[in-house]
Amino acid sequence: MTKKTIHFEKLPIEKYYGYPIYEVWHVAEDGESIVFNCCNSLDEKTQRKVKRIIGNMATIPDYQSDSLRWTVHKYQYGEVKPKGHRFFFFIKCGMNIVFFEYREKKSDSLGDKVYKVIDQKREEYEREFEEFLKRNQ
Repeated sequence: MTKKTIHFEKLPIEKYYGYPIYEVWHVAEDGESIVFNCCNSLDEKTQRKVKRIIGNMATIPDYQSDSLRWTVHKYQYGEVKPKGHRFFFFIKCGMNIVFFEYREKKSDSLGDKVYKVIDQKREEYEREFEEFLKRNQ
């Protein structure tokens, strides 16, 4: 089993949102971004909503939205929930926000078992991102 190559790609923040306080990144494994491939498959209205939330997260201190939780339950990651049961998961690392996972559930919540699996991914991506920052200082 070969280890996937993990990259971090910076997302541009549109100027009309204002000056970015945070840099926004997403994880790409072997050149594929699960998060934004899934985002691009959503209807245009939902895509605009996700982009607006991300733009506001990057530029507005302590931004709050009904579609955003900075922490999920007891875990050290947050979620953007733009529509129904679609979830985009992110971590905040210093002055960076890193989107790393996407899930869709037809009903109810994802459940603690799934949140634990997502937390394991968060730990891996957080370590990788910290190494990435050290290499690129």
